[in-house]
Amino acid sequence: MNANQEHLLKLVLEIDDICRRNEITYFIDYGSMLGAVRHEGFIPWDQDIDISMTEENYDKFKEACIRELDQTRRTFCDNRMNREFPTVYGHYIDLETCRMSGHTTYWDNLCGQSIDIFSLIELPPDPEEKEDFINRFYAYDEFCNESFRHFKRKIQ
Repeated sequence: MNANQEHLLKLVLEIDDICRRNEITYFIDYGSMLGAVRHEGFIPWDQDIDISMTEENYDKFKEACIRELDQTRRTFCDNRMNREFPTVYGHYIDLETCRMSGHTTYWDNLCGQSIDIFSLIELPPDPEEKEDFINRFYAYDEFCNESFRHFKRKIQ
């Protein structure tokens, strides 16, 4: 485990503490789950951690972060809280570190190490409503990401 991964593990333990105190259920997901199963830890070249939770738990986590975090050290941000934020999923961000990436210029003061937190949204059972919901979500995601790409080009 490299130093970056050790720090991410520290952040996950903070998230776990918040979730336990507030009875919030979550699980590791995507590459983090693959690493846990295949490598019994991190994928050696992986530089992030992905967590998922139901929408209800996501909302509870967001509220817990607002209440409990020292906003000078850690924050939680998503584009529901800040329309300028460039992703449709949340980030638990360590404000005492710096992570250089393609997002750094855009995020400016939010460029620290972060954990990606995804909200699992229940789809409607009706096939037509489900398709409409998915299309609206992808349109929203594309709008957010398109706005972000435009902003990035504009400042370069």
